[in-house]
Amino acid sequence: MFTAISALCCGILIPINIYYNTKVSKKPSQNILLLLTIRDVRGDWLWAHVAMTYLVTFVVFAFVYVNWGAMVRMRGVWFRSSEYMDSFYARTLMIQGVPKKFQSDEGIRAIFQSMQIPYPTTSVHVGRRVGNLPDLTEKHNDIVRELEHVLVAYLKDGKVGKKRPTVRLGGGGCGGKKVDAIDYHTYVPIPSFQGLSSCVDTQFVSSSRKRLQVTEKAVEDYRRQIDDRKPENYGFASMAAVPYAHIVANILKDKKPKGTEVILAPNPKDIVSRSRLLYHSTSR
Repeated sequence: MFTAISALCCGILIPINIYYNTKVSKKPSQNILLLLTIRDVRGDWLWAHVAMTYLVTFVVFAFVYVNWGAMVRMRGVWFRSSEYMDSFYARTLMIQGVPKKFQSDEGIRAIFQSMQIPYPTTSVHVGRRVGNLPDLTEKHNDIVRELEHVLVAYLKDGKVGKKRPTVRLGGGGCGGKKVDAIDYHTYVPIPSFQGLSSCVDTQFVSSSRKRLQVTEKAVEDYRRQIDDRKPENYGFASMAAVPYAHIVANILKDKKPKGTEVILAPNPKDIVSRSRLLYHSTSR
């Protein structure tokens, strides 16, 4: 779009400005840069610039219209793609503003049963406080990313490096001790988290000393304890098929059953809150 606008303006307006400033204008001693501009252009010659503003506007409209249509078509293809149709969240509804007396799996199920919807739910889960689960999950992801970064450098182009990668510990970037990076990211114990001792046996930590195994076990244990944690005022209900979820969401769009709001569940990656980790665990 900007290339087209530049071509029009440079190809039409700049020659007009140059012609006016060199042939029509009687002002002497103009510098080269000012010859290209509209500063001294007067009279009917300005109509060319007025016309160009309309032309540029139409060019912008045309590019937006064409590309917006392409984007909508691509979105429609994505919506009908097998990846979306096979995803868990595509057939899941999210219920928000759940009253306290309904904040349980049975309560969520009772709300949906009271709606008299044409399709039954296949499973329901109330949201629960996840505590340190986000921190543990993020730590696990960081360890995996660090290890992957080291392995990519060590196994570059499918060939094993001559020297194993190292990482410097301590010293604040100056001094410290060099250790094998792969061993460090795999075997060095992770820093303690609040609540970690309740999830991971201390003998397991001291004997295996594997960071990935420790975090994986901590995350799994935390998820197993989710049902014992305090419920929140939201929940999820899955349907047997994607069309069922969309039909039910459309039926309940303007209704407030038991004071709640029912919408299509977003992609877990788009949920910017700690509840996204619970949703990941239920979708597994």
